[in-house]
Amino acid sequence: YIREGLRLDALYNARRQDFDSGVPMNSKGAGWDFAKTNFPDAVFSWQCWYDFHTTRRIFLNDDPSQPWVTTFKKGFSSTETYRANFPLRGLVPVEIDGLVGSFINIGHSSIVCSGLRWHCMMPAVGQASAALAAVALRAGVQPRDVARNFRLVREVQKALVMPPGGAPGLALVGYQDLSPD
Repeated sequence: YIREGLRLDALYNARRQDFDSGVPMNSKGAGWDFAKTNFPDAVFSWQCWYDFHTTRRIFLNDDPSQPWVTTFKKGFSSTETYRANFPLRGLVPVEIDGLVGSFINIGHSSIVCSGLRWHCMMPAVGQASAALAAVALRAGVQPRDVARNFRLVREVQKALVMPPGGAPGLALVGYQDLSPD
């Protein structure tokens, strides 16, 4: 089991700041809290807590020989990802031709990885990577060319939300006020 593999140096490397709205969820875990960024080239949506352990010890009485309590470093306001989506650019390497990232080997920080690494997100990453590869092959271009061409980005998105054969589509934006259809 590898919790965190190598991360792709992608056209865009997603960071926690993209997803942290700065608005804490209410006490029941509900509310209209969305990521700061909704990417126009979104290829899947997600919402999961960051499985990121406390990052700081505070020793009682400022004495390292005494017990401590744990807390997050200043600025780490929440462990929620809110409703977020991931950009197609995060699947595309900066330099290597013919490669598309998948699984947890995509463009993101280690903190974002701690939320995306969950098994429930991996199928969405795989579907997005496969759709990107299929569109690039059909168009006869490199994956980074797809990322730079909004018409081709839309082809990838359409393949994800309306797959052939009537299979259920993939949500690109996690708005809770919309039905899955």
